[in-house]
Amino acid sequence: FLWVEHIGIQVGNRTISNYAQLFVDNNINGKRLLVLTIDDLKDLGIQSLGYRLEILDQISKLQSENDLMLHFPPLEKGEEVGDERSQRMVTLTLMFGNHCRIGRTEQV
Repeated sequence: FLWVEHIGIQVGNRTISNYAQLFVDNNINGKRLLVLTIDDLKDLGIQSLGYRLEILDQISKLQSENDLMLHFPPLEKGEEVGDERSQRMVTLTLMFGNHCRIGRTEQV
């Protein structure tokens, strides 16, 4: 439910956040929210095309924030999972380039 309110607060439009209860009444959880289409929003009773587009835009931003948090490194070092044999640090150094020697050569 907080993510629905988050969408309304992010937009700063009380009318859009008033749709929060509509999502709750229709069992739209976070996972379902991310797959909603513009037609789904209309079927839910949101008639205004502008509001539907704005809600979809905010859902997209929420998805981006969620993706960032999923890939955010932990702030505390947790316990290592697995044994030492399955985990090891490898350093790989790749060097690219070519060498060119400019100068005079003997001609035969």
